Amino acid sequence: MHVEMKDGENFDQALRRFVRGVSQSGILRSYREASRFVSRSETERMKRRRAARRKARKA
Repeated sequence: MHVEMKDGENFDQALRRFVRGVSQSGILRSYREASRFVSRSETERMKRRRAARRKARKA
């Protein structure tokens, strides 16, 4: 992830843009998932939970 400072932009604003970009891209989520072993049944369980949350949020 790369963020360039805009003219007249302070560091806090650039940092906020960087953090937002990292969270939207899913870099940290994929790193955390890869940092520990997760069994196949656990990944399926997590997928079902995420789908249920998405479905409940839409309704």
